[in-house]
Amino acid sequence: MSSELKYLIKIVKQASKLITDSFVVNAKDNNNDLVTSFDLEIEKFLIQKIKNKFPEYEVISEEFNTNQKQTKNFFTIDPIDGSINFANGLPLWGIQIAMVKDFKTCASVLYFPKINQLYYADETGAYCNGKRLDLSLTKTTSKPLIDQIYLDNEYEFYQEFTAKIPSDLKARTIRKLYCASLSFCWNATGAIGAFVFAKGLPWDHAPGMFLVEKANGATANFTYKNKPYFISAINKQVLNKVIKAIKKTQ
Repeated sequence: MSSELKYLIKIVKQASKLITDSFVVNAKDNNNDLVTSFDLEIEKFLIQKIKNKFPEYEVISEEFNTNQKQTKNFFTIDPIDGSINFANGLPLWGIQIAMVKDFKTCASVLYFPKINQLYYADETGAYCNGKRLDLSLTKTTSKPLIDQIYLDNEYEFYQEFTAKIPSDLKARTIRKLYCASLSFCWNATGAIGAFVFAKGLPWDHAPGMFLVEKANGATANFTYKNKPYFISAINKQVLNKVIKAIKKTQ
């Protein structure tokens, strides 16, 4: 494990201890999104810790540094991914962070305190609670290969997509966790066959995409109706089938 990854795990765990059952919820924008007082507190804490350790790195984060340009070296932070779940007392939320060095992600941490799952990755591989994740060993014959499609409430697209999924993908229903980080993580374990995410912000996808890649999964990005999409899958074959199905809806 790299020294950078060890430090990220340390500060993410420290940040999680700031959370209590007392918090304030505010509307964030006109898209039914919200922000809690802990989103702000955790992000401030992590930014300070990063700047103390890596003063030469920029920080791109959801609440305070949304307009910071991606540079050669930077960190990207989502203080609470799954804020809606968090605000409603559901345990499916987490803290995620990724480190980019020389334009490439080199470490990521995704921590879900309420379900006691710590995911992390660096050049040595991807792990959950110390156990190596390796999708090359995943068997998929008895499980659906598409269990997560997250498309920003585009319900019309849901219908179009499910109507054109090839039968050999064994897709059942399109489900949403309202927590992209956890969807990427469960894809990295093989529990989810493929995950499509419709946002282009680095704190949303960088940690999870890197985790899947280091778990020997497959990832890609593409544009659908002028919107950026990110997709991860248990292998290249599944990835290509999902992309092909999506293209049929255009």
